[in-house]
Amino acid sequence: MSGQAVLPAAWVGTWSGTGPGTPEADGITRALAGALSVTVPLNAGAVGELVGRQVSDVKELSTGRNLGCTEALELRQVRQDSAVFAAVTSHPTDRTATFACPRGNLYVLTMTQADRVTLESLGAQSAGAPDALTRRG
Repeated sequence: MSGQAVLPAAWVGTWSGTGPGTPEADGITRALAGALSVTVPLNAGAVGELVGRQVSDVKELSTGRNLGCTEALELRQVRQDSAVFAAVTSHPTDRTATFACPRGNLYVLTMTQADRVTLESLGAQSAGAPDALTRRG
């Protein structure tokens, strides 16, 4: 593992945040949904390894269904204060759901404070998702 970039220890832990969801959506082309919560548990690991997952929970307001997805995250790149993760698997958070989750999402997390990261995605950010996550105690 020498010379291979690893996720710094400061990143290890469970990160979470809540976004507004899509309460203004039309319910036809985009689901009308309440708050969208995201949880990202991260473990130590090197570039190319699975280091965590992204779990989203979002309730469709009309049906109460959970429209969230769960993705396994592979560490792709580590920079000074940011890390890039690729979702290598994706499935509905509610395992009984019948919809397909997007595949191949890329996420960039940037550490802005010791227990806070901003969440960007490269064309993959869900509408109404949180733009920052905080580490749970």
